[in-house]
Amino acid sequence: MNKKIPNLEIVFVQLGPYNYKHLISNIELVNRIFPHILINCIISKESNYVKAIPSYVNVFIYEPSSKVNELMESKSIDKKFRNGFWRYSLERLIAIESFYSKNRDRVLLHVESDILLLPQFPFNEFLKLKQIYWLPVNPESDIASLVFFPSYELTKEFRKDLLSYISKAKIPTDMKALSHLRQKFPEKYRLLPVSHSSLPKLGTLKTQTSTDSQVDFDGIFDASKIGMWLTGIDPRNSYGLSELFATEKLTLDNSFVDPSAYPIRFTENEGLYFEVGKQKIIIYNLHIHSKSKKIFSRNWNEEISYLTFLSHKNKLRNKFYPGTLILLVVENFSKGTFLEFLYNSPIFYIVRRLKIILKSSR
Repeated sequence: MNKKIPNLEIVFVQLGPYNYKHLISNIELVNRIFPHILINCIISKESNYVKAIPSYVNVFIYEPSSKVNELMESKSIDKKFRNGFWRYSLERLIAIESFYSKNRDRVLLHVESDILLLPQFPFNEFLKLKQIYWLPVNPESDIASLVFFPSYELTKEFRKDLLSYISKAKIPTDMKALSHLRQKFPEKYRLLPVSHSSLPKLGTLKTQTSTDSQVDFDGIFDASKIGMWLTGIDPRNSYGLSELFATEKLTLDNSFVDPSAYPIRFTENEGLYFEVGKQKIIIYNLHIHSKSKKIFSRNWNEEISYLTFLSHKNKLRNKFYPGTLILLVVENFSKGTFLEFLYNSPIFYIVRRLKIILKSSR
């Protein structure tokens, strides 16, 4: 499991001045599970992460070129949402090329900060891939949960294609960008498997680009929906409330995957897997959208085991994160959007509905 991988390295990217505690926790967890994998972390010069990042991590300070900065500023990107989330999520893909240009003799796997890499993760198999790979979500969107870059030359070309998309799009996003590039250049950009032939009910739609390539991974990767279903939706989206096993909500957008289609099991020896009859299809990673502290900890396996047990009832559950609600209140106060935040809250929604009902009954 922990054989040395000489050429493949992980790269995390977290741009902007704000800290997200789960990043450091995830870095520590990755190092604990895969001690022989080299870890890189790309951050902005104004970041507060420098002192928090462990010494075994190679830190790269990213500064956008004047051309990139002007291009980003010229676009209709909501700069207020989560302190520049939309710009940074798109710009991180450019930042990877900047890092790569100074470290060209490497093979990189970009891992989002809230992606849990499970012990069975097939690092060796990635070294057989010859193109850039990422993951699909639905017919309109792909995601950078995992992005494999086999060489600098291909990454440089990717940056060129990405900047071309950004320059032409009115409101560019990272997910639309990846989907656009994949469909425009299917020979250059390919998909990692999110479903399996033994799991016909898991895949709700067929992807427009084949996911089978030079490698048979045997298992599947989670773009977003499996982890969101099993471990909860980001509580920042619902005033501190996280929904688990929210099948209906997670499949509304024509998702390529229905996580509730088969039972999910977890054991220490076999890892996380979908069970169909006597067959077990391994899940190599999870998107922890809820940023759960319990999952990004030494006892991650206990929490995953507990959640898989709960999942067998396939019943919607809610979990409240009071700390997240407090952070949202503080953030909206500081931005001057607290009244809007309060007006759209669940409590005021109920009040508005009651007023409508009372008015119509008169």
